[in-house]
Amino acid sequence: MTTRSFVRDEIQPTQAEFQQIAEADRLTDEPCRSRIPRLLDVAEAAQELGLPKASVYRYIAQKLIKVTRFHRRIKISEDDLIEFINSGGAGLPE
Repeated sequence: MTTRSFVRDEIQPTQAEFQQIAEADRLTDEPCRSRIPRLLDVAEAAQELGLPKASVYRYIAQKLIKVTRFHRRIKISEDDLIEFINSGGAGLPE
């Protein structure tokens, strides 16, 4: 086996993996694309939380809300925002 075919084989999913993906799609009745979390900017996250943007920036600086950075833009995964809400704002001063 050449290096090129080895790399190609490593990247391509096996038949079993394809079947698992197809089964998951059948069970959820959602296309794969819908499982990609929605990314919010700080203003959208603040609106969802009912807080000022300054508070969201402060929680980000304190690492209470996980973020993804694209160049200078800050994006918050909807899943991470839900996790923050479900934790009751764990780490916030009382």
